[in-house]
Amino acid sequence: RFELHHALQGQEGYEMTLKALQEGRPYDLAFIDMRMPPGWDGLETIEWLWKVDPHLQMVICSAYSDHTWAQISNRLGYGDKLFILQKPFSETEVLQFAHSLSMKRERQSQSSLELAKTHEELKTQKAHAQRIERELVVSQKLKNAGQLTSGVSHQINMLAQQAESNVLHLQADIDNVVSLLHLYRQILASGQDEDQQAAALDEIEIIEA
Repeated sequence: RFELHHALQGQEGYEMTLKALQEGRPYDLAFIDMRMPPGWDGLETIEWLWKVDPHLQMVICSAYSDHTWAQISNRLGYGDKLFILQKPFSETEVLQFAHSLSMKRERQSQSSLELAKTHEELKTQKAHAQRIERELVVSQKLKNAGQLTSGVSHQINMLAQQAESNVLHLQADIDNVVSLLHLYRQILASGQDEDQQAAALDEIEIIEA
C-alpha cells in the first residue's frame, strides 16, 4: 500500500515535501517529469527537493529530456538516490521502483535510528567512564591525603613522645638540682658535725654521678 500525492509544478512539490517533513512523515520517493512548464524543470525541482530532504529517492520519468545523462549526473552528482524511468513504461516497472525504493528508504531510516541510538549509548558509556575516572582520581587523592595525614600524625606522635621524654629528663634534672641545694644547705647548717657532712657529701656524689 502506498499513500500517493501529486503536484503539477515543481514549486508545489517542494512545498508539499517541506510540509511532510515538518509533520514527521517524509516522502520515500518522488517521480519527477523533466518538463513542467511554466515553472521549474525536473532538474531544478530535484535540486530544491534535495535541499529540503537529502535522502529523498528521485525517479526521473520522461519520454524526452533537454539534458543528457552526463549533464544530469554532472549537475546532480553520481549517487544512489537518482534513477531514470523512460516513457513509455509499464505499471510493473513503476511498482518495482515504488516497492524497492520505499524499502530502501525504510532501511536507511532504520539504520539512522540505530546509528543515533548507538551514538547515544556511546555518549552514555563515555559519560559513565568519565564519572568512574573522576571517582578514581578523587579516591586516589583521598588515599594520598590519608597516607599524608597518617605520616604527619606519626611524626607528631614521635615529637610529642620525644618532648615528653625531654620534659621527664628535665624534671629529673630539676629534682636533682633541688636535692643538691637541699644537701648543700644541710652541710652549711651542720656546722662541725663531721658525720652529717660526710653523709651529705655521699648523697651529693650519688646525685652528681
